[in-house]
Amino acid sequence: KFGSVDGVDVRLFTIKNGEMEVDVINYGGIITSIRVPDGQGSVDDVVLGYDTIEEYQEKWAPYFGAFIGRVGNRIAKGKFTLDGKTYTLAQNNGDNHLHGGIKGFDKCLLDAVVVDGGVRMTYVSPDGEEGYPGTILDHMLKMAASKFTPVDADLIPTGEIASVKDTPYDFRDVKTIGEDNGKVENGYDTNFVLDRDEEDENGLATAAIVTGPKSGRKLVVKTTEPGCQLYVGGFIDGMRGKNETMYNKFFGFCLETQHFPDSVNQPSFPSVIIQPETPYQSTTTFQFIRPSAKR
Repeated sequence: KFGSVDGVDVRLFTIKNGEMEVDVINYGGIITSIRVPDGQGSVDDVVLGYDTIEEYQEKWAPYFGAFIGRVGNRIAKGKFTLDGKTYTLAQNNGDNHLHGGIKGFDKCLLDAVVVDGGVRMTYVSPDGEEGYPGTILDHMLKMAASKFTPVDADLIPTGEIASVKDTPYDFRDVKTIGEDNGKVENGYDTNFVLDRDEEDENGLATAAIVTGPKSGRKLVVKTTEPGCQLYVGGFIDGMRGKNETMYNKFFGFCLETQHFPDSVNQPSFPSVIIQPETPYQSTTTFQFIRPSAKR
């Protein structure tokens, strides 16, 4: 053990080869020591570092012995373009981005497994970590909606209720969010007219089912509302959020149960006018289903 980070033990591994020894911890994959004999048989530690995990966290540790990522060294102005999209990263080295950002791989706890001759460390960098490309577009979505409300250039409904058939808005059969997202300017920001074919005793009907391809997590949304807005974050660009994470386009999505946008001006839409004798009540449930454990 080499101390702890956020209540989790940091593990120290020693790899030996004859008189040579290497110490490595699973915090940042940091090599804390390399002990090598000289020509006289005197063994010395030949790498720089600290004695405690607190020093690696608290002091200005210039990446001593650590894994670096996602990208090593500098990225000018903290920006780059990939597949026609510009990504904004932390500027943690003057105006530039250095060694993966504010919380690069050097500050992450890694999974470690002892193998023949050493230790294997792995880390899954989540989509969008530190502003690097990563989206929700590979999530699988099914919407219980055969119609939607088209909008004008200002995203105001035209008043039409249109069929999703043969359009990018057809999620009646499950498909990835990204399959047709590129056919919609700035991505989906769309109100779907829910079919509400089956309601339970509480008036709840299924609106959408989403499955994460990597985690296997499933989200089931049920509601008493007539509509559900799918928004995929097309207007999010370079916001810094939790844990200093950079949020870019398509980093997250919303399933917003609702009456239709601009209903007060659209007589063909379900009314949002509330009278004293008819109080408004609405219920939406978000059920998360944990995937079965792999055996």
